[in-house]
Amino acid sequence: MNQLAEGFLGQRDADVFGKTVEELAIYPPAQAQRVQRRFEECIRRGEQVRFEDPAPIDLESERRWIQATMTPILDATGIVVRVMVTFVDVSDWKRAEEALSDALTKVLSGFVTICAACKKVRHDRHDRPNWLPVEEYVTKQSDVKFSHAMCPECFTAWNGEAPTED
Repeated sequence: MNQLAEGFLGQRDADVFGKTVEELAIYPPAQAQRVQRRFEECIRRGEQVRFEDPAPIDLESERRWIQATMTPILDATGIVVRVMVTFVDVSDWKRAEEALSDALTKVLSGFVTICAACKKVRHDRHDRPNWLPVEEYVTKQSDVKFSHAMCPECFTAWNGEAPTED
């Protein structure tokens, strides 16, 4: 383990070597079991394992996320003799991911009041009702762009004849 990892985990390399994740007591029990299973999978398959998880400690009283990569170190006969673990702090990515998810959920969620006659949508601004065409409302609330066409029924009602098939 390098000095950065020792500081991050609050453990020295000599104290970590040969111990299970559960024995290190740096994760809550359920998370420690999940991480231990990943170690065992890396050893059993002899292949790299990558995953994202909450960091074992909170830095600056802020929840942090890491992407961990477990890489088996093989001896000359192909037997796993050690596992190298690298961490990348992906907290900013996770926060951006959560913000995007929240924004997408907020875009068009909840109740929308729509006029039964003209189909305009009520969009309250500064405690004053404002009625917008559906297209304008949806465009303001999301990145949706509209194109217009006529369904066959409306085409017939508008033009008095059925649309042609070309």
